[in-house]
Amino acid sequence: MHWFGGCCGSIWPFWGGFGGMGMFGMFFGGLLFLALLAGGILLIIWLVRQVTPGGASRPSGRATSAARQILDERYARGEISREEYLTALADIERNG
Repeated sequence: MHWFGGCCGSIWPFWGGFGGMGMFGMFFGGLLFLALLAGGILLIIWLVRQVTPGGASRPSGRATSAARQILDERYARGEISREEYLTALADIERNG
């Protein structure tokens, strides 16, 4: 018997069974379980993205367009040959 009146007929209506926490314990225990489950799933997704090739370092559309612009300028100035231009362009399109 607990100090606050026991299990089922206590003056504390929700503090009966379930380990002394009653319905509050059930509710918050369920919320804690769902939060831990969601956190675990998000952790797994993050880890998979870090491990897969290009997952974390995949350039955004803005970075790809900036790289393409720099490549075009270097080709226009004659700093790189047509073959180097086409190879670099293929790399940008493949990774972007």
